[in-house]
Amino acid sequence: MDKGTIITLAVIVGLLSGYFGGLLSRSFAGPKSNIQAEEYLLVNDEGEKRAVMKVTRSNKVAVLLYDDQGKIKSGFELDDNGMPEMIRDPRDLY
Repeated sequence: MDKGTIITLAVIVGLLSGYFGGLLSRSFAGPKSNIQAEEYLLVNDEGEKRAVMKVTRSNKVAVLLYDDQGKIKSGFELDDNGMPEMIRDPRDLY
């Protein structure tokens, strides 16, 4: 075999190895699409809190909206039937 043939075969073997290695890695690794947190915080460009999504002490999902002063102005949580309801007293969530 001449030098050109050896280089061509090496390139083909390398490409095939990379291709099949990538296919195999997907079957073992699984997707990385799950992000978990106890609380998600949305901030403005100055880092000030503007909204929070969290699980409350009573194990309900809540979304809280903050004003420019960092005070809760509005929010809702899901009731026992999964329907949204306004939060009457945000202090009960913490």
